[in-house]
Amino acid sequence: MPEKEQKYISVPNLAKRWDVSKSWVGNQCRDKSIPSVHMRNRWFVSMDWVLSKEKESEHVAEREWLKIKQREV
Repeated sequence: MPEKEQKYISVPNLAKRWDVSKSWVGNQCRDKSIPSVHMRNRWFVSMDWVLSKEKESEHVAEREWLKIKQREV
C-alpha cells in the first residue's frame, strides 16, 4: 500500500491560520518548539502536526468551559 503523502504549511500561512505573527512562528521553528523542515530559506510545518495541535487546543478549551460550567452549578 502506498504511503500517505505528507503535506506541509508555510510559516506565513500558519501564522495567518493561527492569527499570530510570522516572526513568532519562525522563531518557534528555529528553536524547535514547532517541529518543522527548513528548505530554501523557508520553514514548513507538517499539516498532521498542525491539525493535532488544533484538536488538542479544542479539547483544552472544552475542558476549561466545562470547569466554568461546573462552578456555576
